[in-house]
Amino acid sequence: MRTGHSPAIIFDTPPAMDASGGFKNVVVYVCGGMTYEEAKAVRDLNGSLGCNAVLGGELVWRSQDFVQSFLQEK
Repeated sequence: MRTGHSPAIIFDTPPAMDASGGFKNVVVYVCGGMTYEEAKAVRDLNGSLGCNAVLGGELVWRSQDFVQSFLQEK
């Protein structure tokens, strides 16, 4: 188990872990935005793995917005 300093996070105490040695709470941040499909995948993993993962990002991409971003960048 790692304690100490990370480039973005300072651990004053060890992170909470469950009995199997896995993390109970996980924060996933997606640079550049996330999709609804990714949010669903995290929700499904929370149920199957018994952890509490929170998904965040700069924005939520809709399909048409994602395609438009490529069409506008020429």
